[in-house]
Amino acid sequence: MSDERIVIKHLTFTGEKAAQADLTFQEGVNVLYGASNTGKSLTVHAIDFMFGGSKPPPSDLREIQAYNKIWMGLQINEETPVTLMRATAGGSFELHPNLVRESIKGTNDIRTLSARHDRVNENNLSYYLLEKLGLLNKSIATKASGEKRGLSFRDITQLCIVDETSIQSTTSPFERGDTMTRTGERSVLKFFLTKIDDDAIVPVVDRKTFNAAKAAKMELYDDMIESISAELMADFPEPEELFNQLEHLEENYKNLRQTADNANNSIRDLFHQKHSIGQDIDAFNTRLEEIEINLERFTKLESIYQSDIERLESIEEVGFVLLLDGKQDCPLCGAVPEVQKHIHGLDDVEMTKKAAIIEIAKINQQQADLQISIEDLKEEKANITKQLPEIIKKINAIEDEIKLFSPHVSDAQNNLANILPIRDRVKHGIRLITERKSLSNKRDELSSIKAAGKTAQPQLGVSSLIAHDFAQEISRTLKLWHFPGDCHVAFDENTYDFKIDGKLRQNNGKGVRAVTHAAIKVSLLTYCRKHGLPHPCFLVLDTPLLTYRDPLNSKEGELSDDERVLAHSPLKKHFFEHLISLKNEGQFLIMENVDPPSFVLEKANVVVFSGQKNSKRAGLLWS
Repeated sequence: MSDERIVIKHLTFTGEKAAQADLTFQEGVNVLYGASNTGKSLTVHAIDFMFGGSKPPPSDLREIQAYNKIWMGLQINEETPVTLMRATAGGSFELHPNLVRESIKGTNDIRTLSARHDRVNENNLSYYLLEKLGLLNKSIATKASGEKRGLSFRDITQLCIVDETSIQSTTSPFERGDTMTRTGERSVLKFFLTKIDDDAIVPVVDRKTFNAAKAAKMELYDDMIESISAELMADFPEPEELFNQLEHLEENYKNLRQTADNANNSIRDLFHQKHSIGQDIDAFNTRLEEIEINLERFTKLESIYQSDIERLESIEEVGFVLLLDGKQDCPLCGAVPEVQKHIHGLDDVEMTKKAAIIEIAKINQQQADLQISIEDLKEEKANITKQLPEIIKKINAIEDEIKLFSPHVSDAQNNLANILPIRDRVKHGIRLITERKSLSNKRDELSSIKAAGKTAQPQLGVSSLIAHDFAQEISRTLKLWHFPGDCHVAFDENTYDFKIDGKLRQNNGKGVRAVTHAAIKVSLLTYCRKHGLPHPCFLVLDTPLLTYRDPLNSKEGELSDDERVLAHSPLKKHFFEHLISLKNEGQFLIMENVDPPSFVLEKANVVVFSGQKNSKRAGLLWS
């Protein structure tokens, strides 16, 4: 059993210059009864308005003109009570903590809630109430094609707030009588009987939308085909020849491409050869420069070697002379004999002479090696000098060949440049032909497609099995109320209403329709409670016991035959007994013109609108 529920605690009208008009309700059964035009239907209207209804209370009522605010206290689940405030003129809501009938100074946690449902914005009344009931983000199919929208709390009020007009209506208790909203209303009933929404349904395009879209696409295809045909006629007078032209052009292009590639490859090879020979020439010139530098250095080195030999030879000759006559200038220090203080020995002179001879031999060897190197360099220079003219001759020949090939390459490239735009133009014409054919095929394919039949549409609404189970619940309720007859109830798929003992409910008198409508709505509450299905667990019924009216004083007039049978039954007594027994299942607000049985005064919250100003309670907005 689901624990989410809403209990209406009070309904209060306030105005700056008017006495507060207040109704207090309790869990279980609440009965407002009394004279006509005392505010019972206005109470129903105000409750619906405070649950997000778009129509404010009628401003032409003299009594309501003194009031500018309506307050409705709610106990939602087991949470702290809250109060909704809304101007009698309409607009958004204020959500106040606790049960209040006026604004409390210093209160900071007052929320503003829009009256318009928005499934993604939490600051609206519908979102707030759906979240409390655990019904957020549920999807409802609104068309036979499966088109969906989000569940709104206004969908739920259709199931639990029944005004005087609706309760007597010949339409289904779950519909407002508008064919545009019928699918959505039936989807809402299915959700409450199964707790399965329509989120998984993939919409199918309906016939009208499909045909409109198809016609638009066909027109678009026709426009595109006509445009292509006009371009072909203007630019390609003989379009059937385009394919042969392209074949010839492709062959010519292939040949020209081969010629151009061959010419490019040949001239590319010549450029590679020229580049390679040029590198050889650069290398030879660089080597010649290096040889000249080395020869210059080696010549200088040779002169140094010669100078060293001459100096050493002089030392060797002096040593020889000294060995012949010691009275000579010192060969070592150059001193004349008269000033020499130290007499060098003949041994030192001999050693010096030998050292000079050895050094001369070494330098002679180095000089010989140097001469070999010089000769090698001169030979290499001569070889390079001899080769250069041949290499230069070869590179000149290659340049001449390049000059001969260049016109062929240029001609091949020009021929390619000339054929490409012609080929591209022919290809464009062929693309137009191909595109026109493709569009024509698509148009023909679209033309053959038909709108999806009813068998392709999703199966919406209540299944026959669930409808049968629910019908049995209604039957049990009618039997508990001692409704006349066998109380055999069957669901009618066409009207989404019920047959009772083989007779469509809508074919009964208005009093019988009111009672059976009430039975269906009460049964929905008990069915949901038994099966753990969602339901706000409150029910507002305006004049369900219309059958028990006084035909002479009631605006509804004489009773029909089936109403007379019902009026002579004990249904009124058992109606209240059954509702009182459901105290723990939900809250019931009953508006009636007839007096309830005496036991109801003890077991229910009863408010009497006498219509007399001097009585305890004359009506809703006056005492």
